[in-house]
Parts: sequence; structure tokens; C-alpha cells
Amino acid sequence: QEILDSVSRQAEFLSSHLTPVANWRIAELDALVFTALRFPMLPNAERLLRLGVCGMRNALATQFLPDGVHMERTPSYANWMTDVAVNYYELAKLFPNVDARVDSGLLIRALDYGAQSDLFGVNDSTAPLRDPAELSGLKTRTSVLRRLGLEGSAAALPPLEQVFPRAGQVFLRSGWKPGADYIAFDASTWGGGHGHLSRLSFVFRSKGRMLVADPGILTYEMSDPRGPYGKSTAAHSTLNIAGRNQSGADAQLTRTEFTADAALIQARYQGGYWEGNYGWNFGRGRGSGTYGDHERVLFWVKGEYLLVLDSMAADTGSDIRNCWQLGPVEKWSRDPGALAWWSENQDVNLWLQLIVAPAGAVMESFEGSREPLRGWVGVHGNDSVPAPLVEFRYSAVTPGPVVSAVLLAAYEGGTRPAFAVKQRRDSSRGSIHHLELGLPDGASDHIAWSNGLALPVDDGEPFTTDGTFVWRRTDAAGRGTKHFVLNGSYLNHRGSPVF
Repeated sequence: QEILDSVSRQAEFLSSHLTPVANWRIAELDALVFTALRFPMLPNAERLLRLGVCGMRNALATQFLPDGVHMERTPSYANWMTDVAVNYYELAKLFPNVDARVDSGLLIRALDYGAQSDLFGVNDSTAPLRDPAELSGLKTRTSVLRRLGLEGSAAALPPLEQVFPRAGQVFLRSGWKPGADYIAFDASTWGGGHGHLSRLSFVFRSKGRMLVADPGILTYEMSDPRGPYGKSTAAHSTLNIAGRNQSGADAQLTRTEFTADAALIQARYQGGYWEGNYGWNFGRGRGSGTYGDHERVLFWVKGEYLLVLDSMAADTGSDIRNCWQLGPVEKWSRDPGALAWWSENQDVNLWLQLIVAPAGAVMESFEGSREPLRGWVGVHGNDSVPAPLVEFRYSAVTPGPVVSAVLLAAYEGGTRPAFAVKQRRDSSRGSIHHLELGLPDGASDHIAWSNGLALPVDDGEPFTTDGTFVWRRTDAAGRGTKHFVLNGSYLNHRGSPVF
């Protein structure tokens, strides 16, 4: 009886001291419902049950975004909250008076997110360094849908390209199996203390290996310098100014476009860059800041390469840093003159090169550095391992946007892919930008885009179109074989119509 009396008093105290938001509130409400159902003989059981169920209904309805992602935008916490929602969907069938009104459509979207984000490692989560033998998020989705009788309401597999617009996260993959190409893009809206200052970063995995990494959580102890560092902008594969942090402002996911051959993501961050240290929050304020408007376009030629186009508008003289946190490797090399870096693993490797380089660009590489703290990737949720971080630095020489392009390609073995960059003029400035890539098989990719993807590519060098981004492949004989035009109704290449 003493134990039951203690449980009753503790539950009563909890019921009047509930945390107002996030996973803590849901966990506390769950404890009230669990206690009331398990110990119906408690004098306050009926009141605890009513309070817990009503509170749970409200919390689940408001903490999940309409796209199915939990408000904290962090896979590990989203999975936990989805598990709770699944339990209450089932609980309502067993106990009609315990109905939290879980929406089945929202639940399916939440399970989709769990499957898609399994290998992401964004924010306060981690991802495996190698693909597991089984995709656990997909397995969970399949088993839960079957258990809840929802197989008929959902596709057998989530789509290969899926956008979660309210969370600001995009997932692309070549297949639902270990070893497939996988891209997860972070244009997140802010989700609170578990979020990182990582807008416009992304993850790239291929052939079972983490190639471009999100550092994830290095440690939950924010008195350890690794804690704030792992959440900092400089620790992520995005741009910053002089090592400063983003503000925590939302990114804007402005455009996604997918075809059988390629995929394009466009996003923008306009919240400036700040000297303040971020742990669970900016406890001492953001400090002094500087203007910076970063726009990123990620273009994926499926199965071949990634082209990352960055534009940073900043005050003249600003120190722009273009960072790439990579996955752990066995060995690596670099060519500072060519602004190129490559891994030297026995199996799968990554080629990374700044192919549109603003004037004066230089590169620096770190791996497991403690002073300065650079080049770490989280494992197990409270530990980290050394991993290369490549940083390109260049200055804003005018108040207008500074444009750069980075080429990334996965390959097997020790023979690096033979890309030839052909440029007729400086593509880091102006309003329309051009790039020609010679491919290993002798074909060429012709690429042009306008600032902000807002103007037609109509300068005739070599394209004329009302589209704002163009990619066209020609074979070794100069014959067109593939193309991708964003928002275009026609395309002329060197004066000849393509469509």
C-alpha cells in the first residue's frame, strides 16, 4: 500500500507540473495514462486518465507537422514520438475511453519520415558510418503498417524522392536497399534545442559508405567544447562567414524538381552569421553579427555526380568559408592548386573539387583536430570519431553574390574519375553562369543557370531558353542525348532547337 500511495502522489505531482512543450510533455502525459491504466485502484486514477488522454490528444495534434515530421525535426526524437503515436492508435482499439484521435494519414507520413531519415544523422541524432545490412526504419514502417491494418492505405515503399516541406527536409535515393545512393538535404525550419545551425547542408552516401556526413550529436554535455562545436555551422557542409554561426532562423526550401535522369533542390538561408556560441540555445546571446544571404542549388545527375552551386551575398571583404564535413576514411589526398580532395579507401571513394572558384580561393583540410576543433563525426550519440573536413576560403570582392560550384563524385577503387572542367569565362560573377564538364567516356555536360534561378538563360552561350537552369549532355560526336530544363517551354543549343 505504501508503494501505491507513493505512485499516486508522484503522479499527482507530475499532473500539475507538466512540461509545456516537446518530447518531455508527451513522455509525461504518457506516464499519466500508463499509471492510470496499470493502477486503476488509485484514488486519482480516473482524473489522471482524463488529463493524460486529453493532453496526449492535444500534444500529438500540435507537435507533429502536417508533413508527418515531429516538431523537433530530429530523426531519433521523431522516431520516439512516432512510436508513442502508434501506441495510442492501437490503444484506442483496446480502450475506447483512451482515444487520442491519432490521424492514420499523419501516422503514415511519420513512418515514411522514419524510413527516409534512417541514414541522415541530422541534428541531435547519429547515422551509421556504413550502411547496415537491413534498413531498420523501412522494416519498422512495414511491420507497423501491417500491425495497424494500414497496408492498404500506404504504398509498399515510400517514394525514392520525398519532400517534407514543413520540416524543410528532402530525401533522394536510388533504391530501398543498403548500398543505394542516398541524399538527405537540410533546409530545415527551426525545431528547438535539438536543432543544429546547419541550414543548407546535406548528406551523401553511396555503395554503403558515408561520404558527405552530418556530424550529428558529438556529446550532450555542453560544457565539453565538442558539444557546441558539433552544433555549429562551421561543423557542417554548408557556407559560413568567418567561422560564425547561423542564427537559428528558418531556411526556405524554394524548389524541388525530379526526373528519371536528375534531381534539383534549391534552398535559401537569410538569417546572417553571428559570433555567439550555441549549445542548447544562445545562452549568452548571438553577439555581433554580419550580413550573409546564402542560396544553394544541389543538382544530382543520378548515378554519376553531384554539382553544388552556392551563392553568397555578403558585405565587401567578408571571409566566406565553404565547408565539407566528410565521412571517416582510411586515407586521403588533396591538390591545393586544383582545389581538389579525394579519399583513398580500398572500396568506395569520393572526389571533391571546387570547379567554379572565386578569385583567390584557397583550401584547408582538417581531420580530428582539437586545436582548432575541426573534423569530427558523431557516433553512438555521445562520442565522436575523426573525419576529414575540407574548407574552401574566398572573399566577397563586391557587394553582389559570390558564386561557386563544387563537384562531388563517388567511385570504386583507386582510379579517380577523369572529369575535365571547361570554362570560357569566370562563372563566379554575373547573372548567368556557364559550365562545361568533360566526362570520363568522352561525353560533355553543358550547364547554365541564372542567379536565384530567377532569370531566363537566354544569352545564347550556348543556350537560349525561358528556363532558369539547363543541363544538356552531348556524346563524343556532339549529339544531344539527355537534357534537364527548369521551368522551360523551349530550348535552343548553339542556335539549334532541342525541343
